[in-house]
Amino acid sequence: GLILFRSPFASLLAYVTPHKGVLLLAVLLMVGESAIALANPWIAGRFAELLLQPPAAPGPGLLPLLALWALLLAAQSGLSFGNQYLLGSTGEAMLTRLRTRLYDHLQALPLGYFHERRRGEVLALLGNDAGQISSFVTGTLVSLLPLLITFAGAFYFLHRISPPIAPPAVVLIPV
Repeated sequence: GLILFRSPFASLLAYVTPHKGVLLLAVLLMVGESAIALANPWIAGRFAELLLQPPAAPGPGLLPLLALWALLLAAQSGLSFGNQYLLGSTGEAMLTRLRTRLYDHLQALPLGYFHERRRGEVLALLGNDAGQISSFVTGTLVSLLPLLITFAGAFYFLHRISPPIAPPAVVLIPV
């Protein structure tokens, strides 16, 4: 008969799928962090503007602007803490499940498998490799969307400030 092989990505999805709600929430928290990170330079600019040139028209003064800035920084810290907690606990749950599956698989292998390999190979597989997969999912894979949003937002604001500088900056920043 026809033997179907699962792709490595499909195998990885089997460990990610039970946690997709938590990972989606972590991505949303990261997007919130990115939005606040993009607002910080604007507030800093307004703050410097108020210090250097007192406004001619009535508007928010220094203290309300500082309070808003402090509130945004506190919100960013809260989002970062929540995100790190969610990703840490989810990563550990995925790692536990992956290591349990790997241990069960190693237990089912014939003794000849272990005689053909060095002892350290099997221990590295059980210890390090499973951890690398978990850290890839909860670190690299989940943070791609917020990083792209931050990059696009930074390009937008840079283009608004100085259109001739924006295109070279977009090329040079990733480099």
